[in-house]
Parts: sequence; structure tokens; C-alpha cells
Amino acid sequence: MTNWHYLFHAYGQATDTPLHLDNLRSPSHALRDKAADHLFGAVLHQGTIYTVTPVAVKYVLFILNDPALREDMHDYRHSQVKKRLSQVNQKLAQAGTSDVIKTSLQRQRTSLEKQLARRHTETTLDMALSFLGEVGLSLSYCKAPTEIPNISPKEIANFFDTTPEDSKEFWWSPMNADLMTLAIHELFGMADNAITALIPFIQDANPIIAKEAINATANWAKSAGSKALTLAADAFNSRLINSTTRDEKASLVLALGQTGADVSVYLDDTDIAIQACAAIFVNTEQATSILIAALREPRNADKWFKDTPGFFQSHIRFVLLEKLLQRDITLEKILPAALAMIAASEMYTSQSDYGPILKLAFPDAVFKPGERPPLPTQLTTEQKAVLEALLANDAVWGVKDGNGKLEKMKVGLPESREEVREYVRTTTKSGVEC
Repeated sequence: MTNWHYLFHAYGQATDTPLHLDNLRSPSHALRDKAADHLFGAVLHQGTIYTVTPVAVKYVLFILNDPALREDMHDYRHSQVKKRLSQVNQKLAQAGTSDVIKTSLQRQRTSLEKQLARRHTETTLDMALSFLGEVGLSLSYCKAPTEIPNISPKEIANFFDTTPEDSKEFWWSPMNADLMTLAIHELFGMADNAITALIPFIQDANPIIAKEAINATANWAKSAGSKALTLAADAFNSRLINSTTRDEKASLVLALGQTGADVSVYLDDTDIAIQACAAIFVNTEQATSILIAALREPRNADKWFKDTPGFFQSHIRFVLLEKLLQRDITLEKILPAALAMIAASEMYTSQSDYGPILKLAFPDAVFKPGERPPLPTQLTTEQKAVLEALLANDAVWGVKDGNGKLEKMKVGLPESREEVREYVRTTTKSGVEC
């Protein structure tokens, strides 16, 4: 029997978790939503795994087939989304809102508007699958522990009985760290079983449920054994045979790639979005050329999907650029794509777009915090083109964009736009003024 007093989540001991888990099947839609908030906000908080996380995962896996989870919550959820959307619009209309907050609120509004556009049945089941997918994703960022702490039940009891949950000692003690290591170890041991439980939902008639199952299975596959990976790949391939929509087909190709299966056949698909999803997992000249071609129209790539596959945790163009730059590639080869990405750059996106491009353009720059490395005394044609594209984009020179300033500083560029312009004007290549 579980002793919830000896487990913890983001806000302390997990004595409130069993009630929330029971409420996942409550007749009250409000209680179900509160239970979901608890799973995403406490049991798994901003991607952090706690000692209660494996216990909650076991419970959710156990109830997946309960018909009560399929009860339609569309009307209730949409009423809540409308309420949140109204609150966001009110905040956007308020005077004095900073640019950073406005950008965040505008993204929230876009997300909420997409949720309102959904016409499919919405259930507690798709939320449960989403939670399992988020746990699987968090686990994929962890390394399987090689040394497993040996902690006796008596030591655990003594820790929880004598250490206040609101104390520094509770959260920063070696015991806390050891208990979280044990939780991660336990989740790794559950990966194969999680995939087995998730696979049947990949074929679900409800596209939202199927999508969440595809994403969750793919996320757990990163921590699973070879047998489970094969089962997952077979399930993805089975659904792919009859997949007709771009969104679902892309999700399945991405999921298949995450199992390690060969997706090179989809490089020849007639749809550039499907080609690019496959190219992420294939390191050939053809795949690289596909990624470059997609990034020549980066804003179009961001609009490929009505319901973006879970694989893309940020703008699609950011992920495609990241995967492209992980290859042994030259600035000259990707220059058209690099210039298009810089042109599409916005304030506060530097770390995901022009920052990595600057690093490729100036590979000899060695950055030490607080020190601006020397700039080259000569610019290549490609380096000059990158800097001119940067100078042409008003959005990347915001005085409040600290990350942008840092990305420029890392390669030695001055903070001022005029100083960069003067550098480009006066720097020469092979003795000839550019």
C-alpha cells in the first residue's frame, strides 16, 4: 500500500495526490480539470520528475481503458478556454504592458484560439495520454542512473517525519536528491510497460486521442528496450498505411524516426512537410538538401500544420535549423536558408535562429563571459552576407533584447547596429574593401 506521506511533488508531501487521481473519473468535470492541473502542475512540474511521479504514472496507465475517461468534456473545456481567452485579451488591452509580456500573451491567445477551433470530442483520456507523454519527454532528457541509492524504509520515514516540507533541508538535502534518483530509475524500468499500454490507442478513432497516444509512445520509446521499440514502430507503420492528413502523417513519421526506424522512404514524399520530418532523422545529402529548402521559407514551415506534432516543442523553423546545424555543414552550403532565417528573426528569438548561424559564420570566436572575442580582420563573402542580413532586420536590434546582445557579443560583434555597419563597410577581404 502506498504511503503518500513519504512521497512528494513540486509543492511538498503528496498527501493530496490520491484524491486528485480518483477525481480523474469524477462525475464533476471541474474536479477532473483540477485533477489534470495537479498532474501537470505538481506531479510533473515544468518537466521535473518527483518521487510521486512514478506512482501517478502507474495509476494513469491502469485506468486508461476505463470508459469513464472517454466522457465528452468538449463543452466544459471550451467554456474554460473562452474564459481564459477573455482574460488574456483584457491583459493585452491594458496600458503599460511590456513587450515581453505582450509577446507571451499573444502566444497564449494563439494557442487558446486553436483550442477553440477544435471540433473533435475532448475527453479526460486525451489529457491522461498527454500527461504520460510529458512524463516520457521529461524522462528522455534524463540519463538512466548507473548508481542506485540504497535507502531503507526506516531512513525514508525518518526523513519525512523529522524534516519540515517547507524547509531548505527538505528540498536541498542529499536524501531528497537520492529519492528523486530512485524515481527516475523506477520510470526507466516502466518504459516498456508504458509503451505496451499506449500502443492500442494509436489506432483510436478519435484523432485527438490517437495524436496524444502517438506522441506519448514516441516519447517513452526514447527510454525503452529494443522489443518495445519494435512494437511501437509496427504500430506507427500500421496507422501510417491509412493516414490521409498532413498533421497525422507528420506525427507518425516523426514518431517512427524516434524509435530508430528507417524513415528515408518519406524523403520522396510529395509533401515538403513530410519530407522535412523524415529528413530530421536521415543524414544524407538528400535529407540535408530538404532541410535547407524548407528553411528558405521559414515562416511557411511554421504554418505547415493546423495542429503541430508534439515533436516540435518550439517553432518548426527553430527545430529544423537545430537539426541542420548538428550536421557537418558549411555556411556556404546553407547560406540561402541562413539569410532567410535571419530575415525571419524576431526580438527575443536570437538563441534559436541567428545566434547559432553567427556561431557557424564565425567558428574561430572563443567567448569568455564578459569578454568580446576579436573579430576577423577580413570577411568572407558569406560572413558579409550574414551580417548584412542582420543589419537589414530591425527586429533584432531591440535595446531590451539582452539575449540578442549576448549572441552578438559571443562572436565579437559590437552592441551597436551602427558599429556593426561600420565594421562591415571597412573590413576587407584579400586587401579589397568590401
